[in-house]
Amino acid sequence: WPYIAINMCTEEEKLNIINDHLSTLSSKPNVENTYSLLTPPPVWAELTTDMGRQLVASRDIIAGEVVFTETPIVPAIPRPEAVSVCLSCLRNLPKKDYNCCSGCGAPLCSNACEANRHSQEECHILSR
Repeated sequence: WPYIAINMCTEEEKLNIINDHLSTLSSKPNVENTYSLLTPPPVWAELTTDMGRQLVASRDIIAGEVVFTETPIVPAIPRPEAVSVCLSCLRNLPKKDYNCCSGCGAPLCSNACEANRHSQEECHILSR
């Protein structure tokens, strides 16, 4: 979605922006990858005085159901779990016998992640 100076918006405008964005991320989109008026998104954002901005279900959601997916802007790995995921694709790693980058030692799930997705810039910074 386009970058928007959201801090300059009113709370109502922020909610409209979030809800417009949520409608494009849902797990059961129509042909145009957005929800129509007949098939609303499973969640929407609202503002409450006690909780602030929050997502609210528009229908019953089944346990384990994906309500929306989105590509992260910046992936980050919490410190305690730093060795449990591949630094390149963020897949879970086995407890033993995973690959490490030959340049910086970063945990990786495969040689392909080291060759194709682990950036030289990132490797250089991590090797310091």
